[in-house]
Amino acid sequence: MMDLAETASQAGTGAEPIDTPSNEAAPDFEASPAVAGRVTRIQADFVYVSLAGGVYECRLRGKLKKTQMGVLVGDLVGLEEVDHASRKGTVASVSPRRNNLTKPAIANVDQALVVMAAIDPAFTPLQLDRFLVLVAERQVRGVIVVNKIDKMEPGLWAAIQENYGAHYPIYGVSAKVGTGLEALLTQLADNTSVLCGPSGVGKSSLLNALQPGLRLTTGEISDWGRGTHTTRHVALHRLETDGEPGYVADTPGFSLTDLAHIAPAELGHYFPEFGDQLGNCRFTDCLHGSEPDCAVRETWAGTTRYGSYLDILNELTFEKPLFFATSTTKNEGTTKAGNSSGGKKTTVLRLDTEARESNRRLTKQQMQQLKHGATDDDDL
Repeated sequence: MMDLAETASQAGTGAEPIDTPSNEAAPDFEASPAVAGRVTRIQADFVYVSLAGGVYECRLRGKLKKTQMGVLVGDLVGLEEVDHASRKGTVASVSPRRNNLTKPAIANVDQALVVMAAIDPAFTPLQLDRFLVLVAERQVRGVIVVNKIDKMEPGLWAAIQENYGAHYPIYGVSAKVGTGLEALLTQLADNTSVLCGPSGVGKSSLLNALQPGLRLTTGEISDWGRGTHTTRHVALHRLETDGEPGYVADTPGFSLTDLAHIAPAELGHYFPEFGDQLGNCRFTDCLHGSEPDCAVRETWAGTTRYGSYLDILNELTFEKPLFFATSTTKNEGTTKAGNSSGGKKTTVLRLDTEARESNRRLTKQQMQQLKHGATDDDDL
């Protein structure tokens, strides 16, 4: 993963002259240079752009409609013919993008907040790892947010820190009672962020808690342990913080993790802890599975993250549906003690029996949706 570059320079051209009847006052149009803003929403033929004075309803200049680049939520744009009284204008230019995601369609993303729940639905390391792989492959910084920590089982937080803390920022929050929100706002300041994660973990509730007044629709947990669908359109919300404001995307379709486009040979690069061992294996084309003299396996075997790596590798290599592994151990809890190949003590995250059954159903449903081209368009 890499840190994304600073915001691209803003472009714009001079405003075209406007003919106004002599007996009418000229509208409050902004002259050149173009006014810079950020696209927060696109609906029908209208582009909504955030400026210092609020959100402006704009149309595209004709020449932009003819380009293949188009306009995405998150784009930095130059506005002309800006009427501050009615908050209207014309999008005349689009600045070069640092990056852009396709599902959801959004540009210039600094970080992805992968939101998981401590409970209801149960915390699932494999789901978290799939999202972390997905955002790393898209060259977006991953940040872990664990919601509902007011209901967290003893030992889970320490296990999450042990398995992920060296390579990812981790925030424990409760959208319901307000725990941890101020610290998370600091992470969001001066960044454009997207929220992703499984259905039902409380992403919309979290946004509502961070910015009272958004009034995003929230969903309940279904009988299958899956959240009901709530979000319908990609939208970027401005968040006021103690520092520079941040923007957070309300992103439908970002609760499913289709990793089929990732080459098996590239998967290891999206696990940052493998970095020191990559390239030290006996074979240059090592997939870090069962090959002899594999430096990655020798270092990380027996850990939660390496187990997730093998599950995802199996999916990419053999194109089999990904199901959550079972265990014959009785009286299973959230964590267990284990040893890595080097003999180092580690805490392995795992699911209890009821949680595994729920997540098997969830994974089957997700795979069916991916197979038939469906997206979770209403979820956040």
